[in-house]
Amino acid sequence: LLVMTGDPVCGVDVHHLQYTTVGGVEERTTASGALMVPTGTDPRCSGARPMVLYAHGTATTQSKNMADVQNDGEASALMAFYASQGFIVVAPNYLGYDKSSLGYHPYLNAEASAIDMVDGLRAAKAHLMAQSATRPSDKLLLTGYSQGGHVAAATHKAIERDYASEFTV
Repeated sequence: LLVMTGDPVCGVDVHHLQYTTVGGVEERTTASGALMVPTGTDPRCSGARPMVLYAHGTATTQSKNMADVQNDGEASALMAFYASQGFIVVAPNYLGYDKSSLGYHPYLNAEASAIDMVDGLRAAKAHLMAQSATRPSDKLLLTGYSQGGHVAAATHKAIERDYASEFTV
């Protein structure tokens, strides 16, 4: 990864978040995700930092956990490409994965996926405000891989439609 990313500018603290959201038929449930926070003395590692909201690719096991950067290649790449370069990264695991109390994953349900992503972003911002000196700036980037491309596009649409007063992409 270092060949592609260059040397890390920042250290990274990885947090495993759990939060409340809604499922595919609007049932109340829990979900989880990763919050990757840049650390260090370089000015690019502290203060108000841009945020990346990342939607992962299709996972075939319910244990998918983007906070497991030591065992999940997608999560470690995300940490190397964004968090170690000074971006705060929020990477929800999706409904039905990891510690989610939902017994299923609403695959390609754009609305449910977008709400989960927004609730994960809210949980990450609340965690930062309560427990970190690093703060999110007003810059929010959305990206995703494979199924995550669909989720990122759905999230962007939902933010513009329903959450524009709260977030600016």
